[in-house]
Amino acid sequence: MSLVPCPECKSPVSRKAVECPVCGEPDPSRRQSNWKWFVRLIGVAIIIGVGAYIWFMLVPDIREHGLFYNPNQ
Repeated sequence: MSLVPCPECKSPVSRKAVECPVCGEPDPSRRQSNWKWFVRLIGVAIIIGVGAYIWFMLVPDIREHGLFYNPNQ
């Protein structure tokens, strides 16, 4: 079990601790905040990917044929 310093009181705290036993700081190892950034980064990457797909695949067809293009006509 590794110990990290608490960001508030600098006492050693387990990485798995929910709060610091000395000062009561919630999430002293900042595990949850790191996880939130990772999830946000993945979400932004997905949004950028979908936007790029729409821009490069669908917009040229709309410009060329119009919004309501029917290839059977």
